[in-house]
Amino acid sequence: MEATRRWTNREAQRSTGLGRGFALPHAKSDAVERIVLAFGRPAEPIDFDSTDGQPVDLIALLLSPVSATADHIAALAKLNRTEYTACNAAED
Repeated sequence: MEATRRWTNREAQRSTGLGRGFALPHAKSDAVERIVLAFGRPAEPIDFDSTDGQPVDLIALLLSPVSATADHIAALAKLNRTEYTACNAAED
C-alpha cells in the first residue's frame, strides 16, 4: 500500500519515537482523501529509536492527503502538545 510505504520511508529518515513510550509516525499520501489518525498499542513494546531510548507502547499514526500540508502540520503539533501535557500531568 502506498500509504504504508510513505510512512515507513518517513520513519527511515528520522525516528518519530518522541519518548515516554509514545511514537507519532506520519506521512502525506494520495491514498487518503482526508486526515486519518489511528491509535494502537503493540502486544509488546517496540524499539522505535526514541529520543529517550525507551521502547514504544503507544503509537499514533497520522496520514494526510498530499495537498493538506498546513492541516498535517497543525495535527502533528496538536498531538505533540497533547502527549507532552498528558505525560507531564502523569508525573505530577
